[in-house]
Amino acid sequence: MNLAIIIDLAKNLLGLRNKYSGNTRLDGQVVVITGANRGIGKETAYQLSLRGAKIIIGCRDELRAENAIKEIVSLNPNANIIHIKLDLSSLQSIRAFVQQIYENETKIDLLINNAAIASDIEGKTEDGFELIFGTSHLGHYLLTLQLLPLLRKAPKARVINVSSLAYASGRIHFENINLRNGAFNMMAANSQSKLATLAKRLGANTTINAYSLHPGLVDTEWYRHIESPVVKFIAKNVTKMFAMSVERGTQTTLYCALEESLDSESGFYYDNCLLVDNMYANATDDKSAELLWQLSADLSNRRLDGQVVIITGANTGIGKETAYQLTLRGAKVIIGCRDELRAENAIKEIVFRNPNANIIHIKLDLSSLQSIRAFVQQIYENETKIDILVNNA
Repeated sequence: MNLAIIIDLAKNLLGLRNKYSGNTRLDGQVVVITGANRGIGKETAYQLSLRGAKIIIGCRDELRAENAIKEIVSLNPNANIIHIKLDLSSLQSIRAFVQQIYENETKIDLLINNAAIASDIEGKTEDGFELIFGTSHLGHYLLTLQLLPLLRKAPKARVINVSSLAYASGRIHFENINLRNGAFNMMAANSQSKLATLAKRLGANTTINAYSLHPGLVDTEWYRHIESPVVKFIAKNVTKMFAMSVERGTQTTLYCALEESLDSESGFYYDNCLLVDNMYANATDDKSAELLWQLSADLSNRRLDGQVVIITGANTGIGKETAYQLTLRGAKVIIGCRDELRAENAIKEIVFRNPNANIIHIKLDLSSLQSIRAFVQQIYENETKIDILVNNA
């Protein structure tokens, strides 16, 4: 246990925790919170519902999510809160969650990446990544990246990463990102994951402010996934001795979400409703942050940025879905179809699902050699290369 954690526990024990006292309203704003069916996330959802926001909680356990909503509505009958299933250990689940958001919302004002997992047992996500890193960082990375277009549509959007003091002992293991071959231990995995949330790539964005924070040791069942009876006993009893209430534990999250003076700040780390100036060197390493961003992009989506893809017959079925999936990976997609109206409708649908899609249609009737030659001529006139040709029609 390092000095920073000891000092943090002492603050709890001595009652030296600040409380956010602002009265900022969020009427008409949309807030997305991950892992909000218990603990800090649930309390944050409740507190922000009191300020008039529409709250969307993304949780894996649907029953717990519905129970959390019932509890919040019982405390605040005016709460506007819904649940959409979200399993951050599944890239497919994240994409499905994002699609539902796009179908129902025109903007997002506040994204709070709150969900996390602590475990002493080495595990994998369904996509094959180390469980803690794959859930706490990689899942939130993909979620944030895919919600950026909606965040940019808000006048003043914020992305908040609920981190922890574990970053102080963290090092990103680029050479063994999944902590295999005996490299796994709970502290290494958790520190790596939490350090990853401090990569400040979003902080440079001019329309979206990004903040990371340490909520403090809070009286939640954060240790529930720990298998070792000894480790769980220690974690449970340390929590009982030193932890503050869930309400107190939400204060820095509320501060980062609501404090108007933070409009001019981005990419910083907060604790106890205060900016932390003396960050550990491992959390301010720009080279590591850039490496992490590139690695996360590669792991969460094999990228096709700068590549040109041609797909024949992509106005329905497999071809259309293939076109959509490849636009998500940054490719320029050219669909060649005979029916121009169907092609334009397919493009509209794809752009609706992925507003960043770079996709065009060139008429192509594969039953006509003249049409094929005309299609090819247009390609030669506008492209210098083709990276992928999918003969789908």
